[in-house]
This record gives sequence, structure tokens and C-alpha cells, in this order.
Amino acid sequence: MEFDRHVERCRSPQPPIGERGLLAAGRLVILPLACWLVVIPSVFLLWLYLFGKRFTDFLQAILGVQLAIGFLMGIVAQNDPILAEILLGNNKNASALAVSVGEFYLAQACWTVIYDTVYAQQDVEDQ
Repeated sequence: MEFDRHVERCRSPQPPIGERGLLAAGRLVILPLACWLVVIPSVFLLWLYLFGKRFTDFLQAILGVQLAIGFLMGIVAQNDPILAEILLGNNKNASALAVSVGEFYLAQACWTVIYDTVYAQQDVEDQ
């Protein structure tokens, strides 16, 4: 990308170490179907993050929201009934569970914004 050529550490990107192979990709297949539904917004946000530097200055917020989806995917992957109880309202504490899950999700997103902002400051002198 033309943006990355102006940043010293991005001028000569290193290739990934090792190859992932079919075995690593096969692990994705064993995830529950509900995980695939949680992944859909994550993939969209990843795409938005990759092309976001063309139209926004808030890339850290996009990345934070995208990475925090991993928390929801972890709940779903464990077949934990918490998410179903929140969505269906089957539990008398469903609203308290929703608040707890939402707060943790936002905390993860905020933490990503913080550390990615600190990381981005390394490139300020290159601009």
C-alpha cells in the first residue's frame, strides 16, 4: 500500500514465518455453527480495518471492536448458555448478564484502542 511505504518499519515487510497448512485450517471446521455466525461481523470489520486508513482516522476503534468479538466467539465456542440466555431472556438475570458481557466487550475494545494508539505513536516521526 502506498501509505505503508512512508513508514520506516513497513518498507520491507518480512514474509510470515512458516506455513499454516491444511491441519491448521481444519481446526476451524470443528467450531460450532454459532461461531461462524459470530465471525461474520468480525470478517466485515477486519475488511473495514484493512481499507479504513483511506477514509477514517479512527482505525484503532475499528480494530478494537473487531478484536473484542473474539470474546463473544469464545463464549459461543464453549457452548456456554450465557449468550443464549441473554438473547432469549430465559434467565431472570439475563439483563445483568447482558450488561456484564457488554461491559467486558467494551473494556476489551478500549484496551485495544489504547495499546494500538501507543503502538501507532512509534510511526509519528516518519510522517
